[in-house]
Amino acid sequence: MFNSVKPRSLGAAAILSGWILGIVAFTKREIERGSGDRLAEIALRVAPASHYYAIERHGRAVGFASTSIDTLARAFQLIDYRVTEDAASRQPRRATEQLRARLSRGLALRDFSFAVADSERTRRVSGWRLSDTTLAYVVTQPGQPADTQRLSVAADAVLPSMVPMLVALGGGLDVGANQRFAVFDPSDGSQRTSTVRVIAESLFVVPDSAVYDGSRARWTIARSDSVRGWRLGIDGDDLWVDERGQIVARYTSDSLSLRRTAYELAFENWRAERPRETPDAPRARGNVDLALDRPVRPFDGDSITIRLTGISLAMLDLAGAWQDVTDDRVRVRRVPATAMVPGFALPPGEQIRLRFASSTGSAPMIDVDDPAIVKRSAELAAREADPVRVTRRIVEWMRDSVSHGPGDDNLGASRTLRVRRGSAAAQSMLFVALARASGVPSRPVRGLLIDDGRVHTHTWAEVFLQGWIPVDPFLREFPASPAHVRLLVDDVDATEEFNRAVASLRVDILSSRR
Repeated sequence: MFNSVKPRSLGAAAILSGWILGIVAFTKREIERGSGDRLAEIALRVAPASHYYAIERHGRAVGFASTSIDTLARAFQLIDYRVTEDAASRQPRRATEQLRARLSRGLALRDFSFAVADSERTRRVSGWRLSDTTLAYVVTQPGQPADTQRLSVAADAVLPSMVPMLVALGGGLDVGANQRFAVFDPSDGSQRTSTVRVIAESLFVVPDSAVYDGSRARWTIARSDSVRGWRLGIDGDDLWVDERGQIVARYTSDSLSLRRTAYELAFENWRAERPRETPDAPRARGNVDLALDRPVRPFDGDSITIRLTGISLAMLDLAGAWQDVTDDRVRVRRVPATAMVPGFALPPGEQIRLRFASSTGSAPMIDVDDPAIVKRSAELAAREADPVRVTRRIVEWMRDSVSHGPGDDNLGASRTLRVRRGSAAAQSMLFVALARASGVPSRPVRGLLIDDGRVHTHTWAEVFLQGWIPVDPFLREFPASPAHVRLLVDDVDATEEFNRAVASLRVDILSSRR
């Protein structure tokens, strides 16, 4: 009997051992499985979304924020925007932060741009992947040369704002669970390991839409939704997220709170409640008119020299291209024919693509990957290798096919392409999208246009040949005339901030040479 039991016992032990070894192998494989595979699995569950937030301090509205993630043809696009204002000071100080990032379809960081601006300074950071573990990191500030670095980053490093989404879509919303992520912060180039703890679960009522109440001159809640939320502890902040990892509410260490709400409740009500100017603190007024809405007579001079006063010039992108700056004087020269020679051929090589990563891809309102943009740019380029000829073809096509007129500058390049009509800003975004889709590095710019002694705000573009060359698709000028004075680069979506800056700007035309 003992001998008959022993073989059965040995067989059971072998089965049990095999089962244990299988569990160990599976666990080891899951532990050792590349984070890239896990990110790719999570990416399959990412859906486009946009949310808006009211920002409060001690119960008082001090700003608003928005976050969105969208799908492009071969990538995801993440945009975070935040505006806060210190209304306690005599002259309210406003700070704006914006992050734009492109992620691969596996959620790996491709490139990004981050900008922060307030009444005293402007700082822009851009970066792009050179390899799995190397990142180009460029810091630019007005009046200073660009600071370019190469940073070593973890291959699985993610942006801070992506962490809640990865927790939720990765199935980690069990109360008591902990996860760790390698995080890269584009605002300062730092890296850290971020620990996320799921603390609690609750139910929220979130405004979904708004209606305007004329008697109160405010937007009020029209409809609300019930949203289940999970409380996460991340790097000292306390936030609640929904099942998609989108923030429902956030409480920061500096006494700010963010609450998800409808756009009108987040932005329009905050704007209506902003403190007005007081009689004893008048605001200086300049002599700059509103945006140009019509063609003007071409300027035929060789240069224009102006004096700019009324605001800090350190906040502006004055130097470079064909502008010379001395103290408060800016001289704009006509682009010579010798500069209209390309330094590369199309399609651009890897070196050009890496160098101009932020000027060749999609951006808010510059939807390079839109099928209509891609098709039109291919038709215009027609396999042409010369960037100058391609740029000229785009300008000439817009002259014949896109009419002048008012339009919503926030609808994007593809929308302007469909309606074939738009303002200077809308047409500039369309031009930039078509140029980038053709392989020509291009960027939108804002500035001033001098027209017969008057000064208007205006939007145009620049393309890179051997250097940056101004192009005005609205006025059909390539290169654009010296009547264009560049103030800001890549800020077409900062209309309000730009208008506030130039409202106090005084422009004196010192000379116009022919």
